[in-house]
Amino acid sequence: MEGSLTQILPGDWISGGYDFTIPGSHPQRTVTVTNPTVTLPVYCPQGGGSGGNIVINLPSATYIDSANNSNWLPTGDQNSVLSWEGAVQAPNLCGGQPMANQSGAIYSATTNTQGGANFRFKYRDPNAKGKGNVDCADPNWVPISQRNDAATCGASWSQTVTCQ
Repeated sequence: MEGSLTQILPGDWISGGYDFTIPGSHPQRTVTVTNPTVTLPVYCPQGGGSGGNIVINLPSATYIDSANNSNWLPTGDQNSVLSWEGAVQAPNLCGGQPMANQSGAIYSATTNTQGGANFRFKYRDPNAKGKGNVDCADPNWVPISQRNDAATCGASWSQTVTCQ
């Protein structure tokens, strides 16, 4: 997804998001996603500490998925500001030194998707990629020129996982 992040600095905005779809024929469903998080394990390549986890807490949400709808909710567009549910500023886990993440991230949530749903997630630290300290999840803060810019706030979706 995000690739190798070797320059995560304290205060960097790291954004996270998810989407889901219910495959096949199905009645209208109300889907609740509770306590979603994206967790990035980081280490300290230049010393300064033992590293730890950067946790992006995303808001709980309820979605109405109409009958037989196969669209991704809230959006399948990985470059849309709507695909980012939240962001956090990176804590100082390495005594002021850069943090690194090369092992990906973990998405976790509780859902009521009886019958199955496909979930995927993403995360982005634009500053670690040389694109400035941008909060991709805040539509009022992200400059229009960067809002749908794949180089700044675009991130590939993770592998899709089916939840029963």
